[in-house]
Formats: sequence, structure tokens, C-alpha cells
Amino acid sequence: MIENKLIYFALILLIIILSREGEARDNIRVLIMENTPSATIESPWGFDLPQGMISNRIDIDKEGIKYNPLRITPIGDYLTLNGKRYRGSIEVRKGEKGIYIINDLNIEDYLKGVVPQEMDHKWDMEALKAQAIVARTYARYYMKENKGREYDLESSILSQVYNGMDGERFGTTVAVMETEGIILTYEGKPIEAFYHASCGGRTENSGDVWAKDAPYLRGVECTEISQSWEREMTLGEIETALRKEGVIKGSIIKLEVGSTTNTGRVSYLKVSVNNGNSRENIYIRGNDFRKTIGYTRIPSTYFRMVVNGAGVKFLGKGAGHGVGFCQFGAKEMAERGKNFKEILRHYYRGVEIGNNRDL
Repeated sequence: MIENKLIYFALILLIIILSREGEARDNIRVLIMENTPSATIESPWGFDLPQGMISNRIDIDKEGIKYNPLRITPIGDYLTLNGKRYRGSIEVRKGEKGIYIINDLNIEDYLKGVVPQEMDHKWDMEALKAQAIVARTYARYYMKENKGREYDLESSILSQVYNGMDGERFGTTVAVMETEGIILTYEGKPIEAFYHASCGGRTENSGDVWAKDAPYLRGVECTEISQSWEREMTLGEIETALRKEGVIKGSIIKLEVGSTTNTGRVSYLKVSVNNGNSRENIYIRGNDFRKTIGYTRIPSTYFRMVVNGAGVKFLGKGAGHGVGFCQFGAKEMAERGKNFKEILRHYYRGVEIGNNRDL
């Protein structure tokens, strides 16, 4: 009788283990420092080191790493890296020019440090909930895409801005907790949930901005109050930036818009270049131009140019690539009484909203 019960419980345990093998891991790995010469890691409660050692402080550089990677796990709630608090564990690896550091922590704790960096924590709660779900979905998508790599995401605008425990705010933490586990899926898989600050009145089809065209990332009308901007620079500045990135080799003769999308965003810029004995026309994608010149200098591709001699004036609206979730649009919708599900379904077409942690 006892043997039968033991076999029964063993089978139940085996079923639980097998069922959990397909579940998504709940920890995310975030690159927070790259090729830095040194770092100081501390914890008021101490932290675990290899071979059972415990310390309250460690000053580390590339030459000081005996274990590669070196994993440091706090005994308490957090540890500090150069004075900034982080939940979870820290992993230190040797890089070519220094050390790089990865924060390994629960995805929900990660989101508490992301959402207030991406959206004002004082905004309407429904907009904050929508942002929390978008950020969670984006993270889940790349956790699958980068499975087996050293880290899933970076902590900068190249992925999602993450500022650790010190970046957390009450309102956004509530939004994360109230939407725990909820993500957006399309045909049963997490979507690549792109988002941006301001679309300028209409979002963009992903295929008109990048090479990939996702069916859930279609351009839609937006009620946001357009954010207009102006920037001025010289052809010389633009030429220097394009040369540095290897886009051109000669000198710029003429700069003009080559083509636009259906919404009026710059799809390609046409750069006429003098290469000494020859002249050539080079086409550069609007978003690649923004990246080369600087995202803050050219806030979006929703612009027109006025060239006057050696000077160029950019007159534009919106901020960001214009694809997917518009943050200022979400703010406007929330203030008009829309809930987070209505907001998300407006910007992402044909998606399912639910707790899908096993995807």
C-alpha cells in the first residue's frame, strides 16, 4: 500500500517537472555595463562568492576576475553596483577592453525598473498598465529570440531603458503588479511589441520602416497632440557623421528626400556625393540616418528639409520610429476613459491579451 502511494506521488512529481520544462523562464538577463575598466559591488547584508566566500564589498577589474563569469548573489534584497541598487544577481565577465556586467533578475522586478524610464509614472494608470504589458511582451519576445546567448537585452534605448531598483516609482510598480504575467500574443506567440514616444498623428506599418513586415504592426490613426520640433545643422556636420559610419567617402553635393512612406515619413534620403572624378547617389534609410546623426538631434523621420546653402533645417513632428504603441497617444486615450485593453488593441492589430507565461 505504501509502495503504491510512493509510486503515485513519484508519477505526480514527474508530471509536474515535465510540464514545467516547457514554461518560460522567469528570470531575464540584462546587460548593464560593457567594457568598463572597473566596478565596485557592495551589499549591506553581504553576498555569496565562489567557494562559499561571503563579502560585503568587492572592487573588480578585468585582471581581477579569477572566475569567468563571476556570479555575485546578494544575501539580502539587493546589491549596489557603483552606488546604484539592483535586485537579483550580478554576473561579471571579461570583455576585450574591460569587463561587462549582466543583471540576472526576475522579469517582474526588471519591469519595475523599466516602465518609469519609458513612461511618466504620474500618467493615468490605464496608460501605465498598457506600457507595462508592452514592455513585458517586448522582453518575453527577446528572451525567446536570444535564448542561449549571454544576455537577453541591453539596458539602453537599444532595447528598453532599465535603471535598476533606484529607477522604480510607486505608480509604475502598481501597474506592473496589477498586470503581472500579462503579454500580447499573435498566433500563440509573443509579439515584437515595438513602441515609441510620439507618432505625430498616425503610426506606421513596420514594413515601411524596416525590412520585416509584421501583420500586427499596421499603421493606425492616433489622437495624440502632435509634438513638433525643429533642428538646424550644417552639411559639413552631416557629412562628417556619414563618413564616420562609412556611409559615404566623398563630399556631399546635395541632400534631399528620396522617398516617403504613405504617412509622409522619410523612407530614404538621397545623398549626392562627389568622389573626386566621379559623382554618385547614395540612398540611406530614414531611420539609419537618425541613428547616424543621433536620435535626439533627429527625433523622428516625420520631417521635411529646407536646405539653404551650407545649412539644413529639419522641420518635423513626433518622436521615435512611429511603429506600434504610441505613448502620448496612449496617454490621450487613457485620459478619455479607455482602458488598457482598448488601448493595446488599437495599436496592435489582431493580438490576444492574456497571462501567457508558458509561451
